[in-house]
Amino acid sequence: MYKWSAFRDPRQCWINGSIYLPFNKINMKNKTKKKLYVGIDVHSREHRAAIIPIALLEQTNAAWKSVKTISIKNERDSFNYFEKTIRSQVLDPSEVVISVDHTGGHYSEPIIFFLLSRGYEVYFLESKGIKAARATLLDQECKSDAIDSVSAAYMLYLRDTQGLSFRISLMKYELGSMATVLTSLILQRMQFIKLITQATNRLHQLLIATFPEGEARYFKKLLNIITRYPTPQEIQNSNGLEGIKRINLKDREIIIQLATNSVGVPGDLYAWLIKELGILRMDFISKREVIASMIREHLDRHPYTEILYSFPCFGEIAAATIIGIMKDINNWPNKKKFKKALGVYSTVAQSGMKSRTKRGKEGSRHGRRVLFQVCLGCIREKVPDNDFKDYYLRQVSNGKIRIKALVSTMGKLAEIIYHCLRTGELYEYQGIYR
Repeated sequence: MYKWSAFRDPRQCWINGSIYLPFNKINMKNKTKKKLYVGIDVHSREHRAAIIPIALLEQTNAAWKSVKTISIKNERDSFNYFEKTIRSQVLDPSEVVISVDHTGGHYSEPIIFFLLSRGYEVYFLESKGIKAARATLLDQECKSDAIDSVSAAYMLYLRDTQGLSFRISLMKYELGSMATVLTSLILQRMQFIKLITQATNRLHQLLIATFPEGEARYFKKLLNIITRYPTPQEIQNSNGLEGIKRINLKDREIIIQLATNSVGVPGDLYAWLIKELGILRMDFISKREVIASMIREHLDRHPYTEILYSFPCFGEIAAATIIGIMKDINNWPNKKKFKKALGVYSTVAQSGMKSRTKRGKEGSRHGRRVLFQVCLGCIREKVPDNDFKDYYLRQVSNGKIRIKALVSTMGKLAEIIYHCLRTGELYEYQGIYR
């Protein structure tokens, strides 16, 4: 176990000068019942909400299952009417608790911001939790907006009365919104990378047809040339590749000589396509860099960035991906749930004397990919000593297959990230796995 310097209570997390207590099972069991439980099923333009008083939930005839739901549009008048309906049954927002399903993404932001600005407690509820409640607790095989909103409200009630978590996480608008923006930027960056790869592969094919000698030896340099001189004929008439930068004189002469003697097909038909693909590729690269600078700007303002950067081989994309997945570290009551969110956990199936362990299917594939890349970097020989290299080498020396040892190291990395974020400590090499 890591022996970090205990300069503050490990149950607390220091964020922007304030101490937040973690939202864990103990806190849930100690929570008092509210007078009103509200569940919101989120959609793009119109949401469905169930408002259920505690008296109705405590009745033995389960009359709350048939409560009427109301429609909420993304309009101020509709939001105000929704709040007016709530306040007609309570005196203060502290008497109300509200859950919003997590599947809404950006769709849920307006209603969440409105409710938080009015002083209400708003919680995120994972779609898997709603599905479980609908089938097990409500005995409903059918799915509808009304059933989902009623299920969300009832799960909050069970959380307060029975201490069941149901993957319910408190929503802090600032951290939640920053995480959502980072997730969107990461996904958009991945999309531009895919477009760059597609354009590059297409240019490989076209240049093999029109200028095979140049494609084989100087493809990277041709990517800068083809935006002005897309064919061998135009390269010959370019006056020594006039206007092209970052190519030395010797390479210019060789490229022109290869273009003069090229066996490629006449490029008249392909000229426009090659030129436009080259320009489009450069535009994609430019936009990718703009997104990268926006990611850096958001990370500079985020309270978790410094801690994540203290880990070896942890760059901007890895930090942004992890933040986008976890949003607020206090939403995760223990390291097991955190590892499950990142997709680095195992499941055990036992029947009689036989048992089988395999990787769990839940969690974020992007989180799993990032942890794999970070661990792969940590175990390289040229990388300075770190706990993850030591842990990996210990696993291998004990006879574990290298890929399985790497997966185990990913889980250890997730555990230590969780510990550091919960305690607010930077990572330091301990050497306890050597």
